[in-house]
Amino acid sequence: MKRTAFTLIELLIIVTIIAVLVAVAMPYYQNYVRDTKMAKAKHELDLVKEALIKFDTFEDRKFRGTDLNLLLGKYLQQLNADPWGRSYEVDPDKGQVKSLGPDHLDPKDDIIVDYKPPLALQK
Repeated sequence: MKRTAFTLIELLIIVTIIAVLVAVAMPYYQNYVRDTKMAKAKHELDLVKEALIKFDTFEDRKFRGTDLNLLLGKYLQQLNADPWGRSYEVDPDKGQVKSLGPDHLDPKDDIIVDYKPPLALQK
């Protein structure tokens, strides 16, 4: 008799091997996605930081609001949401722009970028 198909045992072994490989690879993939989102948020915060510095340098007034849409056009080409779908926040009193991170609640994972040095001379 000629054998032309796989047996049920062979198929179950292959499915088990694939399931084990997926289970091992999934945490690495999730860490990769998390790290990529963090890097993207940091990069976009650096772009917003540069735009705020330019605004404070070239305008007759300092940036005094929370609406980053004022930077669009002249200082910033586009304003994206952070990788988790929320808007970036700016605190002009502290001189910081930030993303609230993946969970939006825990301050430990917030990404904060200072756009004003702590001791800046005012003109």
